[in-house]
Amino acid sequence: MFLYKKYFNDLYKNKFYKNNLVNIKDSIIENKTDIILIDESLLENTNNFFTEINSIKKKIFVILISSRNLYNISTSIFKYLEIKIINKPFSFLSLKSQIDKFNDNKSNFQDINLKIVNLEKTEKTKLIYDSIIKIIKNNLNVLISGESGTGKKHIANTINTLISKNNILEFNFVDFIENNLYNLLLNKRNSEELLKSKGIKNGNFNCILFKDIETMPLKTQLLLFNELKRKGSKSNEIFYKKKIIATTTKNIKNILRNNNFSNELFYELDMYNIYTLPLRERTEDIKQLIKNIIFQLNKSYNYNKELSLDSYIKISEYVWPGNIKQLKSFITRIYKLSKTNLIDNKTVVSELSNEFSYDEQSYIDNWKTNFRNFISKNIRGYLNNNKKIDSGLYYKVLKDFEKPLLIEILKYTNYNQLLSSEILGINRNTLRKKMFDYDIQVTKKTSG
Repeated sequence: MFLYKKYFNDLYKNKFYKNNLVNIKDSIIENKTDIILIDESLLENTNNFFTEINSIKKKIFVILISSRNLYNISTSIFKYLEIKIINKPFSFLSLKSQIDKFNDNKSNFQDINLKIVNLEKTEKTKLIYDSIIKIIKNNLNVLISGESGTGKKHIANTINTLISKNNILEFNFVDFIENNLYNLLLNKRNSEELLKSKGIKNGNFNCILFKDIETMPLKTQLLLFNELKRKGSKSNEIFYKKKIIATTTKNIKNILRNNNFSNELFYELDMYNIYTLPLRERTEDIKQLIKNIIFQLNKSYNYNKELSLDSYIKISEYVWPGNIKQLKSFITRIYKLSKTNLIDNKTVVSELSNEFSYDEQSYIDNWKTNFRNFISKNIRGYLNNNKKIDSGLYYKVLKDFEKPLLIEILKYTNYNQLLSSEILGINRNTLRKKMFDYDIQVTKKTSG
């Protein structure tokens, strides 16, 4: 063992301790070492040793040298440990290879030059950047919460890119309602076929993204919980030792409180929370975002366009309920409409008038109250301006509301009846009957 100690110290300048758990833990806490090389024969109880080290909650690489097959050790349950077991006899070359591999991976997370698309690092977004570093260094699962268009997908892709060069495996709303994930968990869907359909080559991926996780059906949640709970070699290879990234536009605490999401799955995932910021809470970033968007457009179209100075102010005053996604769409439109290299304020003002806007900023957070007030105002107007009120008003109001609701949902899904019925929470046959009753015609958008 002294030979191991000398080799280890000379090459990597990290301390090696025999059976002294207190010294080992102190060394980790004080950031003096992040690699432990130890002979299993020196430990009274290997599982207890791993549990103690894991409790520090820091990423540690453990090389355990053993003279027997450790079939009773499930290394995957130790979240913060990367454990490699080397059986005797072994070559020092293989030992060096394992340590080199860890050091290479570790160096990727030191002094990370972190860059997130459409999310500049400012005082307000600093917490997001710091959280990503913490997630990477401690190998944590993550839940990214925020309004639509605030860059949740960009954050997820950034985390995935920092971990590996492989594509991310994404499951979204379509996968949930078409039971792609459900059938996979039931072994009714071939995993290789699914990965191929997702653009994952040779099964190489490190992260799984559950986009809009709150839309995952409860039956799928239960199966996923059971799958993740199995751990180790018994689990499906798709989920084995993979980082889970989830996004949501909802308040997940309220969803849990209302029993609309499995508490068991939520706590099994053990996700670190990142909260994205809507544009209205970081208006000082809008100018730089616009410059970035125009820079990319100039690169794509080989122009040299720019925005007039007064236009920046006008655009920053707008609420942007669709956040970055809406802003990008707007800038792209005025870029294409402008016939000169200077996009003037007249074009900006004219196009802003076409954007959906709120009467006041608080409307975004209080849309339900405003919606109810709008309905109440119209009902009062109807009652006050009609001398004779016919019976059946309840059903009349419901019909007058139901038809535009169906039309808007169908338009939103490009007349995908399965998707529309899922959003509405009604049976597809019921939707078809209502479309017939209201004489709603299918007019799908065509590409190109």
